[in-house]
Amino acid sequence: MVSKNEKSPDNSKKPDNGMQKRGEEEVMAGKSSLLQVPVKRASDEDNPNLADTDSLQKENNKRNTKNIILEVSGIQRTPQKRKYPYWVKHSAGRENTEKENTDLTDMKIKIETLKTKPVLETVQFNSFPPETQKIIDPETTYLEKNSDPEKKLSGSSQVALEPKSPVSPETAPEKKVELIPETKKKGIFPPEIRPQAQKMKIKKKSRFLGKMKDLTRDIAGIKESEKLSDKLKEFFDEVKTPEGAKKKFAEVVQSLKDEELRVLPPYDPVTCGPLLEYEIPSGFTEIERYWVEEPYAFISIIENLEMKYYYVVEPTLSTYEKAVLERVRDNLEDMLTQDDMISGQDKDVILINRGMRLLDQYYSTLEVSSIHKIMYFLRRNFIGYERINALIRDPNIEDISCSGIEIPIYLYHMKHNNIVTNILFGEKEVDSLVVKLCQRSGKHISIGEPIVDATLPDGSRIQATLGKEVTTRGSSFTIRKFNGDPITPIDLIRYGTCSIEMMAYYWIAIENNISVLFAGGTASGKTSLMNAISLLIPRLSKVVSIEDTREIMLHHENWIAGATRKSFTVGGTGEVSMYELLKAALRQRPEYILVGEVRGKEALTLFQAMSTGHTTYSTMHASDVQTVINRLENEPINVPHVMMQALGVICIQMQTYVNETRVRRTKTIVEITGLDARSGSLRINELYRWEPVHDNFKRAGDSYVLNEIMKARGWNPDKLFIEFKNREQILAYLTAKQIRDYVSVSLIVHMYATNPQLVMEAVGNDTLQDMVMHHS
Repeated sequence: MVSKNEKSPDNSKKPDNGMQKRGEEEVMAGKSSLLQVPVKRASDEDNPNLADTDSLQKENNKRNTKNIILEVSGIQRTPQKRKYPYWVKHSAGRENTEKENTDLTDMKIKIETLKTKPVLETVQFNSFPPETQKIIDPETTYLEKNSDPEKKLSGSSQVALEPKSPVSPETAPEKKVELIPETKKKGIFPPEIRPQAQKMKIKKKSRFLGKMKDLTRDIAGIKESEKLSDKLKEFFDEVKTPEGAKKKFAEVVQSLKDEELRVLPPYDPVTCGPLLEYEIPSGFTEIERYWVEEPYAFISIIENLEMKYYYVVEPTLSTYEKAVLERVRDNLEDMLTQDDMISGQDKDVILINRGMRLLDQYYSTLEVSSIHKIMYFLRRNFIGYERINALIRDPNIEDISCSGIEIPIYLYHMKHNNIVTNILFGEKEVDSLVVKLCQRSGKHISIGEPIVDATLPDGSRIQATLGKEVTTRGSSFTIRKFNGDPITPIDLIRYGTCSIEMMAYYWIAIENNISVLFAGGTASGKTSLMNAISLLIPRLSKVVSIEDTREIMLHHENWIAGATRKSFTVGGTGEVSMYELLKAALRQRPEYILVGEVRGKEALTLFQAMSTGHTTYSTMHASDVQTVINRLENEPINVPHVMMQALGVICIQMQTYVNETRVRRTKTIVEITGLDARSGSLRINELYRWEPVHDNFKRAGDSYVLNEIMKARGWNPDKLFIEFKNREQILAYLTAKQIRDYVSVSLIVHMYATNPQLVMEAVGNDTLQDMVMHHS
């Protein structure tokens, strides 16, 4: 290397390209970690007047240094027309021109030092001043770790640029390489903007795993004297890689799943004392008491000279217990999340777990009885139906009616008929409860739409109104409870609703695709009867049901349950009526169609379906057969008499009293036999009627329907008689043995359809019950 004060040898006019070529060859062979950037050089052809003088050499060196910086930064140099020849110094508008000049002849090339790649450290690109960021690529800027920021750039301290992904020596393209020269004083970057002078941080826009890697790299650079906790070090050591992060996250999730659930231990009234305190009001006599949720709530039926009362007894809270309940309820509202709801766990389990943890954490001194009281009200209000929860849980209740503000709730009890309760609501409380009931049913109620018909999650039907616009006494609701244990044909026989002979008749008629219409007044048992005899439908048949509000509950797997939908818009678009559902059902190839109640134009479509061979069952509000016919042939139904011939049987249900007890009975069963040729009216055949004097059923005549079935099946009268008596014998056996659950009844009906001889032998040998239990 030639000193700057010494004169160049004779060949100084022409630079020694041998050294440059050797350096380029070794760099291209992978011995240098410098950025391989092609730099455009000024040649002799570009400068024909180049002279061997100090001034001209310095000018040439200055121009080459600028070219290097421009090439590194990627800035294209635009040629400009000079005002003066290039050998004339022009410093107008410049400062410290001499500091920027470098001597190319002073550049020290030490290829041996490039054999080992220097240790590099990532530099925060955003820490550079704006003017520097313009010429630095943030993705390819690295700095030697051992370089001293305070020293001048010399042979032992060089700024090196390295590509993000080094090119292998075998595949590396041939590029011209120019080494960055030393500077006399400050180098390329002044000390105040050098990368080493800035705090070593990393800021990158990356995804979660990228941030974890960057954060881990930062933590690795922190001095040990800062004493990072062992747990934090261990955590970040595990999540250095994406695989480690995923593994750690899976462990955390699993630990949450494996978290031991808190449970509410059973309450022992003997050791902890009773939770309930109740005294019969003076002037009343208790006639019945039973639990609805032991040991937290029971029902006391009391009466005086005027009437009976349905008294709900629940725990009484002290002032402190009320305050704790309020505090825990507020905390639970913050803790319960959507993740809890979709976790697959039972709501009661989740609520008990969260509530018990809060009570243990903040109120560990509470007595056992207080904990049970508080948890009861939390579960009642969060999961249950608040103050009417005991009424919903009572299996003896059929209807629950709230008529308005400050009016006691009325019930229809199976044993005590209409009865008043000790529960009443204020205005805000009843409004809130109505909104909650509708939300539980998946419906919206508001002042704009104050009337809602819906179905509660347990299947109970609710009709609710909000405010005083449509019900002047305030918000109201009526709940017609759904019996979780379905009524079966055996239950109807035991209740006396119909006889064994009548049920055997239904069995043969349904099995042979005879359409039936069930009519009667309100709460007469129309839908219950239709639900019960639906168990007699062959097990594998396709069934489609259509309703305004869900009341039909079948137990066939191949069952499509349709329900109407109101419009979501003012214009009425999007509404799905029973008529449209019925039209859609006819395209689904059903074998049996069940319609909740016919009252409009859908009835005409229903009779058209009967005429085309579809077996249909439906209900209608009418008190006798003539009323049924009048409703069908007049507005708004308008079914012609010709189409009514497709209907096989009409059953009239009624609610009446027997020995001062309210009961439901089948008033009459009639068959439609055709049209009268002279008058054009329908001919009917009364088959069974109820005798109120003896509370029994009398057969009024021979069956036209059974006679038609006998002809269609090719049976003789003896075969028809045997089939009828076999069904009577099976039903009598099930009634005597009290085999009444819907699973067993459905199984026996299916077994008789596939192997009647086996079933009859089991009935004769008294082994049918064991057979059912074995198959169940």
